[in-house]
Amino acid sequence: MQAFEQSIYPELAEFGGIRRLSGVLDETSYEVGGMVLQTPAGWHYSAVLTNTGEAILLQGEVSAVGTTECARCLEPATVEVSAELQGYFLLNEADLAQGYEEDEVDVVAPDGSFDISYTILAALCYATPFVVLCDEGCKGLCPHCGCNLNEESCDCSSKPDPLNPFAALAGLSFSDEDVARGEAAAEEHGDAVASLPEEELPELSPEEAAELERALSAIFEDGAEGYLEFDEQGNLVFIEEDPAEDGE
Repeated sequence: MQAFEQSIYPELAEFGGIRRLSGVLDETSYEVGGMVLQTPAGWHYSAVLTNTGEAILLQGEVSAVGTTECARCLEPATVEVSAELQGYFLLNEADLAQGYEEDEVDVVAPDGSFDISYTILAALCYATPFVVLCDEGCKGLCPHCGCNLNEESCDCSSKPDPLNPFAALAGLSFSDEDVARGEAAAEEHGDAVASLPEEELPELSPEEAAELERALSAIFEDGAEGYLEFDEQGNLVFIEEDPAEDGE
């Protein structure tokens, strides 16, 4: 942004001097964390400058109406930003050695000038939300086909996600007999507590079979201790591990 310079002369040159400021800065945009907000109406400010004897104290507020992309649907979104202004401009640079950090205060130049633009910009940026939405109930974009779910619907949610590790399970079907056999085997905790005949498995490539094995292994992760593997006949079996053997 452009500099917004002030001078201590005349009213701020002495202790207790006050100057009141108000108006609109002709700034049409600003950026926060890579998000650009357009502010065609400028930045409205109201502030008071006071000579405290040691420094010029800036107090006030700044506000702006910004427009940017909605974080969910990428349509235009508007946000009203209002921030408190606080600035401290030391009259003597030597006072920096009195416990002040350079990033906490600014210093009035030898000619009595000081720039309050950074203080205003920092306050506005700090008050701007990191996520701006067109509406709190925004449904966003479908991650598969990209349609705007606020304006139209799609059937992508009913389709298996190919990136989901459990997607390989979508082609499996089990008869009541299979389910009953599996439940009984799980209760017994045998060495092969679950198996499926090869002819009842869908045709899977080696890569799909490996993914299915990993997905089913995750299902049992918090249950019985063991792992799943395909035997020589192509049956998927659960091999139970003996905790006692692991401790040896």
